[in-house]
Amino acid sequence: MKKQTVFYILKMLVISAVIGCSPAQENSFSLSEPSCIEGQSQCKISTSLGEITIAFDQAYLVAEQAFNIYISTSNDSLIVDSGYMEGEDMFMGKIPLFFQLDTPTDKVPLAENNSSIARVFSAQGFFGSCSEDKMQWRVFLSLSRGTAGVATGRVAGEAGDGHDREDRASGQTEVSFLITSYRSAATVPEKK
Repeated sequence: MKKQTVFYILKMLVISAVIGCSPAQENSFSLSEPSCIEGQSQCKISTSLGEITIAFDQAYLVAEQAFNIYISTSNDSLIVDSGYMEGEDMFMGKIPLFFQLDTPTDKVPLAENNSSIARVFSAQGFFGSCSEDKMQWRVFLSLSRGTAGVATGRVAGEAGDGHDREDRASGQTEVSFLITSYRSAATVPEKK
């Protein structure tokens, strides 16, 4: 009897190791170039500091699959100071977004009136799994004028959907917009 139990435990360990070590599934939602996606409330937001364009590198944002968010602008003095995501449907904590200044490329959507892009900021995002098939998230961004890489130490606060809130003393503006995530690839809506 002990021999059967030991054999069963070993068998389960081997099966667990094989399943756990199998390669991750390829994300079939990758885009050849970042763009505005379905489930994104706004692609462009006008602020007191200028217009920003928001794009993603995934057509659909799926839990437990990393994605990149790009903020581009023709304003060469605009900075994305900070950002975070927070569940709109249910509170799942604040997920920080760490933006860095990138080199503008032809693959990032253009800013206002197809003008040249002066700055592009990017951050990697990731959602934890949720019991809901579909979930709304609010992305908060804190923007300012200045030199990229000079942190102001201020955290983005609450703002209305796409409306900016300006602090004239510090020159900061806070904006927010909604995005949709899906629990798994199976819960993503089929294209019509």
